[in-house]
Amino acid sequence: MKKILFILDGAGRIPQIIKESQSIDHKEIGMDLISSGYEVEYTDFDSLNNESEVVQNAVIIYASSQITRYKKYIEDSCAVLKEQNFLIPSYELLLAHEDKIIQSLLLKQLDINSPRAWYISSSNSLKLLTSELTFPAVMKQNAGYASKSVFLCHNSQALKRNFKKIVLTERSFADAILESYRKIKFWGKYPQLTGKALIQEFLPNDGFDFKVLIFWDIIFILKRYSKPNDWKASGSGLFEFISEVDRELLEFALDAREKINAPYLSLDILLSGDQYYLIEFQATHFGLITMESQTSFWKKDGVVWKKFNKEKSNHAYYFSYAIKQFLSQNP
Repeated sequence: MKKILFILDGAGRIPQIIKESQSIDHKEIGMDLISSGYEVEYTDFDSLNNESEVVQNAVIIYASSQITRYKKYIEDSCAVLKEQNFLIPSYELLLAHEDKIIQSLLLKQLDINSPRAWYISSSNSLKLLTSELTFPAVMKQNAGYASKSVFLCHNSQALKRNFKKIVLTERSFADAILESYRKIKFWGKYPQLTGKALIQEFLPNDGFDFKVLIFWDIIFILKRYSKPNDWKASGSGLFEFISEVDRELLEFALDAREKINAPYLSLDILLSGDQYYLIEFQATHFGLITMESQTSFWKKDGVVWKKFNKEKSNHAYYFSYAIKQFLSQNP
């Protein structure tokens, strides 16, 4: 049986939950894995990187971070660890954390139904793209959560204005001064306004979407509504616990998890017309209110979806269950 390494942060946490100060109960998860026959150890990225011997053939369970500098350190560490170990989540899914462009590209590659998307790196490419778009269109800053820096654009002028706003938000004052200097020095040759943004087709809907947490084949669902005079449901704080769920939504969520190949996921799913679309997803560092606030979940029994009472209230049970199922499929 492979050794499982839980990688903690400097405060001894795995901040899988949305706030950096909150940790999943890695001790209880570890105890359950030990009782199932796994060898479990705890460490941190510094200790792992400073070991004289290279870690090999281990299952490494960790979380990303909302702290940009630390997230980059995690990415650097995992870029090497992935070569000789099995990471949960995978390195690609780590990079996709709060990165809308990587998420969108992965969904396209995996053939998961999602909004038509365009990727922008400069004002020049935006100018060339404008003729291809149908308005309204949605422009998103690449990084962020809870619908921050997401704009509904009704014309090309709105696209240009919001792209500039995104770029200026991401640049430091020093970078802005340096870029202005280079533009003057290399007039006509230096690239125009550069940055990263995602444009998606606008999908008409009935003013709600679904937040779905899936732990292998156990599914929790929350229905989220848009605020009055707003078109976004994410971050609204208006939600409903629904007692009946469309089976097609459950199948869509399960199919997405299988294609993304992760033990657990947070999914933002939108119904437009008669089709479900995966708008965004997270494989690490996502909130658990959708699971913690529910009294029941959905699980497939053969070919039939059944609703079960949630007898286990601690999130550790669901993480552990998903990890064990995942490892049984990836020996």
